[in-house]
Amino acid sequence: MNVGYFVFAEHRGNGYATSAVELLLQHLARDTQYTAATLLIDPEKEASLAVARRCGFNRRDDVRGQRYFSRLISR
Repeated sequence: MNVGYFVFAEHRGNGYATSAVELLLQHLARDTQYTAATLLIDPEKEASLAVARRCGFNRRDDVRGQRYFSRLISR
């Protein structure tokens, strides 16, 4: 499963992306058998990198010029 998100400029900085990622992680834990979640983020997208940190993702490597993050899904 792949998921992407975009927050319009006038709505950024309100925690919507962080909340959306946290809700998705809760859904994955409750309703699926997934055991890990991963992110690929453009290194210039500072806000998305901050979302990854706030949601407990750990940077693992770079993949095709993107920052690669992962975290276990808590049950």
